[in-house]
Formats: sequence, C-alpha cells, structure tokens
Amino acid sequence: MLIRDTGMGRDCPTDEQPARIAALEEDLRRGSRALNWRLGVQPLAPGERLLILVDQFEELFRFQRDDAEEAAAFVALLLAAYSHPDCYVVITMRSEFLGDCSRYPDLPEAINTGLFLTPRLSPEQLADAIQLPPRLPEYGGDVSDGLVRRLLIEVAHEQDQLPLLQHLLMRLWDGAVAAGLERPVLDEDSLAALGGLDAALDRHADGAFAELDPDQRAIAETLFRALTERAEGERDTRRPVKVSEVADVAGVP
Repeated sequence: MLIRDTGMGRDCPTDEQPARIAALEEDLRRGSRALNWRLGVQPLAPGERLLILVDQFEELFRFQRDDAEEAAAFVALLLAAYSHPDCYVVITMRSEFLGDCSRYPDLPEAINTGLFLTPRLSPEQLADAIQLPPRLPEYGGDVSDGLVRRLLIEVAHEQDQLPLLQHLLMRLWDGAVAAGLERPVLDEDSLAALGGLDAALDRHADGAFAELDPDQRAIAETLFRALTERAEGERDTRRPVKVSEVADVAGVP
C-alpha cells in the first residue's frame, strides 16, 4: 500500500517527512478504522476536510491475486474512512471493472451513493480540445478547419479516443515547431505524413524500437511484457514493477 502525504505532516521539515509517512503507514495497518482513530487523536483544523483520492482503482483486482488479504484491508480502510464525517473518498476506475467491486462487502453500496460515469465528449467539446491549446498566446499556433473535421471523423469510432488524440496532436505540434515556422499550423498534410490517427502511435513506437540494437530490443520486449497484466477481453491493466525485477528476467545488469 502506497501512502502519500495526507496533509497531517505538511508542517514538518522536508527531511522528516519520510519518517512521518512511514509512521502513518504503520498506523494505518493497525485495522480498518485506523484512519478514523488517527483523526480522533490528531483532528483536522476547524473547517478542514480530508480528501482521499485513489486513481486507477482497477489495479486493486490485479494486486488482490498476489495478496488478497492486503487488498481486502485496503478496501476496508477506505470504507471506514468514508464513514467519517470529515473524510471524502474518491476512486477512479475503468467502467468495465465495476462488477469486480462486488467481491468486497459494502463496496458496491458505497460506490452507488456517488457514482459518476464520465461521458464521452461531444463533437463541439472535442473540437475545442483540438483547436484551443495551440491558439493560446504563449504558443501562437493554429489548427486548420480541415484537420479539425478530419480528426472528428477519425475519433468517432475510437473507444479510447482521448489518449490517441493527445498523442497525435503532440506529434503534430512537435513537427510544426521543428519546422521552424513563425506561426506553427497543424493541418491535414501533417496528419497524412504521420499516417492518420490509427497509425501515428504504431509508427512512433516502431520507429523508437527500430533505433535499438538486437540486445536492447530483447530487453524492451521483456520490459513491456512485465508492465502489462493480461486479462480476458479488453481488461488489460498496468503492472507496476521494479527495474531490478525486469533486469533479472531479462538477464542483464
């Protein structure tokens, strides 16, 4: 369980923070109501609240296969904190993992009290996401209307549209800046040069992979296999792993 600064030790000197965080982690391992107890003996200032944000909660279901007891303790800790009047708990999770939450008693009920399913962006919102950043005064660029229309068509059939779109736009912008134009403009010609939305990421990855020598390619393959937890359907999740573990598997220093 990774414990980040909760704000309880924010006034201590920087060199003392690791010790404070270690002590807090030890306290939180004492039981499901450990955080509630901690807030009882060290209450927040009047008017303050504690927000606990757990990003990519779906990784819990990968972790529980390795340590079911630890995963259950983490969920119990969150549920107990959720019952505290000064605590707010927010988790983010891919929607296809919602059904897995039923493995833990009371977790589905807690989620149901405040479920928010992030909607897809409308075409107008997507157009803004494409056009507005380059037009900011500090960048002084622009996006052609033709490119905006083309991208709206290409992302319409993509489920994970935003990460692909973000990567593509970053590549287009880097190319326009590298061309040395006084006013970088992203257009359909630059999109075609990258192969369109579907091919841009693949070509970028293939290009980076091609720069490696044979030994490095073997290491890269081992690394990316280690970083991904394969599952049935399209439920793959990332798998945090130490560099030393990857080196051991790859047989390199």
